[in-house]
Amino acid sequence: MVILQWVVWGFVVFLFGGFLYLLRKDAKDNKPIHIITVLQMILYLLFSILFVFRPWNKLHLIWVIPAAFFLSYSAFLILRIPIVGTILRVGILFFCRIFLVGIGSHIIGVPNGK
Repeated sequence: MVILQWVVWGFVVFLFGGFLYLLRKDAKDNKPIHIITVLQMILYLLFSILFVFRPWNKLHLIWVIPAAFFLSYSAFLILRIPIVGTILRVGILFFCRIFLVGIGSHIIGVPNGK
């Protein structure tokens, strides 16, 4: 059972790595990057870090990852709330700039500008 837990966790890390690779590839090709894609990648990274350092059962990632997918798409509504949306937007753009260090990018889907 422990091996299956680490396989699931490894899949989530692989999912994050795939998102990061595609994000950097699109940025190098001067394609626009959507803010929701960056948020999904941040959530996958956050949950993989949380589950490796906490004694939680890693099989919970089977339901946490789809929940993160739906949570990232609910950010369309959250990003429009004045104070909360601004703080979230600044955080997402900060991490996006960290992930895309050395590459210029154009981020779309940011409500009310940057």
